[in-house]
Amino acid sequence: MRKLVVVLAAGLVVGAVLPAGASEQRPSGKPLQSQDRWSIEPITAHDVTTASHAGLCTFDLTYSGGPPSGTVVWEILPWESHEAFSDEVVADGSISLDAVGDGMTGPVTLPDDHFYDLLWTEDGGLNTDWIPLHLDGCEAIFEAPQDGFGIVDTQTGQWNLVDHASGATTSFFFGDPGDLPMVGDWDCDGDETPGLYRQSDGFVYLRNSNSQGVADIRFFFGNPGDIPLAGDFNNDGCDSVSIYRPTDGTIHIINQLGANEGGLGPADFSYAFGNPGDKPFVGDFNGDGIDTIGLHRETTGLVYFRQTHTQGNADHQFIFGDPGDKIMAADWIAGGVDTVGLFRPSNITVYLRYSNSQGDADFAQVFGVPSGLPVAGWFGMLSGG
Repeated sequence: MRKLVVVLAAGLVVGAVLPAGASEQRPSGKPLQSQDRWSIEPITAHDVTTASHAGLCTFDLTYSGGPPSGTVVWEILPWESHEAFSDEVVADGSISLDAVGDGMTGPVTLPDDHFYDLLWTEDGGLNTDWIPLHLDGCEAIFEAPQDGFGIVDTQTGQWNLVDHASGATTSFFFGDPGDLPMVGDWDCDGDETPGLYRQSDGFVYLRNSNSQGVADIRFFFGNPGDIPLAGDFNNDGCDSVSIYRPTDGTIHIINQLGANEGGLGPADFSYAFGNPGDKPFVGDFNGDGIDTIGLHRETTGLVYFRQTHTQGNADHQFIFGDPGDKIMAADWIAGGVDTVGLFRPSNITVYLRYSNSQGDADFAQVFGVPSGLPVAGWFGMLSGG
């Protein structure tokens, strides 16, 4: 078992133990059990004083269908990423079940408008499971966050991000005209935030929040004219910036970030993939936690990618979109696998497909500007504006 230590606001240190079988690495695939076992009943301010605090939700947590006269041990963790559980515990407890396997907690209070993981064990740890939990206006929604998309105006440096699930947006300025935008989890906190690659000199500029301001991290990597690749290329829970060299069709992967405006050094490994001129994109196309490289032939709409960082032919390919479309990839439906999306500058429309296969878009939204380039990922809770 992994023991966690949580420091509360008052300075009290509380030890908590993850349910048996749980670990920092999130299990692949969907939770095994149905969320129908859990229900949340909000408590009004008339019942509990803390329920009236702005931004907090107070509720009873009910479990049903467990073992007769058993015990369920549960914990709630802040959502960290699609691949890993957080090391923080925001609420925990146990529920004594009655003869038909039902039971209820006392009042639980959590910040509203957040994503969480609810982990639990029953039968003394013989059965362990988890479900994602989203509190939205104190309404409990048992679902994982879906990745969002954004359009960055390369002429002005304005970023416009959208939460694909809720429709929430935010807008800010970052970068200079001509910079190539990307997003990544640079500080390993689970949220993907802005990055820029300046092709004229190979400089990288990264921020750790989706807000206006100067870069938190600066370094240079690659040669003028290279194209940036942002992703978690070794499944360590952190994103790094690698490059695609369009002049010879080579990919150069490095699994760390630079600092202090210095050079990053040579790539950890390199390999050739695709034809010169094809446009690269990054995604976890098989749900193994490792981002790999795809290529998009804008003249024909051909999409192809590999599932490993090795030289060879494409593992999968299909046609999607029209000539001139700009490609991106993310987990649009919280299914654990990244699929493609497109931005069409000619009609300023975003098109998302929920499988990596040929066919019509599953989602379309007018959004962006003709001079925009797309970005995609889990941006956290967007602030608006």
